[in-house]
Amino acid sequence: MSYWSSSAPGDRCSLMAWALFTGHGVEPLPALFLEILDEEERSRADSFRYAQDRHDFICAHALRRALLAWRFARSPGYWRFTPASLKRPQVLSAPPGTSPEVTLTHSHGLVAAAVTDGSAVGVDAEDLKGRRADPAILSLVCDEDEQRALDVLNGDVVAWQRAFLRLWVRKEAFVKAVGVGLSFPLTSIRFTPDGQLAGIVPALADIVGRAADWQLWEPDIGETHHLAVVARMGDSRQPLEYRYFEPAQLALILDRLVG
Repeated sequence: MSYWSSSAPGDRCSLMAWALFTGHGVEPLPALFLEILDEEERSRADSFRYAQDRHDFICAHALRRALLAWRFARSPGYWRFTPASLKRPQVLSAPPGTSPEVTLTHSHGLVAAAVTDGSAVGVDAEDLKGRRADPAILSLVCDEDEQRALDVLNGDVVAWQRAFLRLWVRKEAFVKAVGVGLSFPLTSIRFTPDGQLAGIVPALADIVGRAADWQLWEPDIGETHHLAVVARMGDSRQPLEYRYFEPAQLALILDRLVG
């Protein structure tokens, strides 16, 4: 499965997102995936107890480097980041005149990254088939209006799960874009059906700014996962340039970017 967009390396798209299907196994990855990582990333990859977690970590960080390399016309190995211990790692090696913002997510068989030049951005994904949402946490994620909308689906477990996870993914992507961590109250975030941020709790306005500044995209990546990208784009409504691939396809792109 793949989706190919029309951009070329160095094209100045306002917002780009790439997704990579990693599968649920641990098939050998292309050698370039590990070779382009820095020492800290390789050390972190080796620290995982389970092979699947290591596999997905390498895929996610190779994807991040590939996307940055494509967007800013630098090699995948060029990029340096602040320590992973920080809430929101930043790019340390920005090319002159640029301000890359990049975000990562992974969820059981899928990793994704999104990048902008200077705009806050967040991405999140969930496995719609493998993940089971617990109704007990509903009040921690959804406001009263959202809970009432979900109540209509109570007779259909699958539809309820999918609708809840889509709401959750949107909110997690927004929280990542804001960069405040898990302490941000998810019930304070609500998007309209057409993807607009519905409003902001007044106490959080100094962190978030105007609701109208934020934009949501939910690219279609198939039936197995849901993906959401949220970015602070101001008054300008921008399209999302996105791609999704299998590992062998990303390896071809990396080979081109390295070469």
